[in-house]
Amino acid sequence: MSEAAKWYVIHTYSGYENKVAQTILKVVENRKLHDLIPEVKADDEVGELARSFNRMTEQLAQTRADLARRGAELEQAKSYLERILAKMSSGVIVLNNEKKIISANSSASRILGIPLTDRLGSEFAQAIPGFASEVVEKLMAQTDERNDITLQCEYQRPENAVTKQNLFARATRLPIGDAQGYLIVFDDVTALVSAQRTEAWGEVARRLAHEIKNPLTPIQLAAERVEMKIGDKLEGRDKEILERATKTIVNQVTAMKQMVNDFRLYAKIGAPHYDKLDLKLFIEEVVKFYQAAGVRIDLFLQPGIPPIEADQNQLRQVFHNLLSNSMEAVPDKDKLVVSIRASVVEDEGSEVDGVELDVSDNGPGFTDQILEHAFEPYVTTKSSGTGLGLATIKKIAEEHGAMVAAENRKDADGRVCGARLTFVFHRLWHEQNRPN
Repeated sequence: MSEAAKWYVIHTYSGYENKVAQTILKVVENRKLHDLIPEVKADDEVGELARSFNRMTEQLAQTRADLARRGAELEQAKSYLERILAKMSSGVIVLNNEKKIISANSSASRILGIPLTDRLGSEFAQAIPGFASEVVEKLMAQTDERNDITLQCEYQRPENAVTKQNLFARATRLPIGDAQGYLIVFDDVTALVSAQRTEAWGEVARRLAHEIKNPLTPIQLAAERVEMKIGDKLEGRDKEILERATKTIVNQVTAMKQMVNDFRLYAKIGAPHYDKLDLKLFIEEVVKFYQAAGVRIDLFLQPGIPPIEADQNQLRQVFHNLLSNSMEAVPDKDKLVVSIRASVVEDEGSEVDGVELDVSDNGPGFTDQILEHAFEPYVTTKSSGTGLGLATIKKIAEEHGAMVAAENRKDADGRVCGARLTFVFHRLWHEQNRPN
């Protein structure tokens, strides 16, 4: 618009001043003509109307600019908060006053194994029944709004009917607008709890091995010496009783020595010495010994399995424990069938993320008690076992950064038809891992 252009405000007395002003204001706003409207110096009603109009447009423009700026700042703050929540390893869930989920970060979905974005607006207790009940119970029992509640509980993921997670949660009341909501922050502390238990059991094993080992040999030697000294002096039933008693002592000492060795082995499992391991070749090598002994082992090894970081000696021990357990579960080796599967694990982007190893047999499977405490030391159904086999397997797996789970195999009718252990190794070997 040229500087010579003029703006005129026509003042009428027909009652349509507001309509005229609104029309002009709309045009000015749409075309952004604020700076082109000159200040009218007239002192009459027309001049006052023009000045009022100019002030109104300036205020409106400033208000719009402030709102736009504040909107941008709020959007920026929201985006920043969302990025922080997305990067947090802790799970975060926000509930409204009706205990319905209104927000949850990706870590919450990952820890709980539930896509919470699909359950926004759902009641907390229905969306996550295994976790919500304890949290809500403590929230409702909390009378002091200023205090947070903390709890540690076990959580069972929907896709896993056996393995339980240990969750540590903190919840607090949270004002949401004029109402009240709740903020829940939680972490998966399963690995920490497991590590603490492993360390505690390791100390028990060391003490037992030390305390039991020393007297065993003297006991055996003493029994054998007694038999040697007086055995020839006895006859008949007395001699038979002495021989039977000595044999019993020797057998029991031998069993206790084996137990001590198991204790020492469990206690001495240290940090693995990592090296490049071709899992396919390694499995084929390990099972040859058992196949030569007549054990049927079916291999299903996917081609192209990448090498992993592993300690060969420790993994060899894992396989020996697994195969020994299967042979004990099915004493008739002609009926025993062991299956070993290895396959590539891919992430959401179809990139190789790890290697899954599955070892199963056709034995009687695990009891419910064993499944619940499968990897805890001294848990066994064997009359003469120490219960350290699965505990040792888990300890080695965790040292390799691998996940391990135990479950029963079931047939089409839902009947147990064997046991299965599944490992997932995420530490793949890369050339930069090579030691200097």
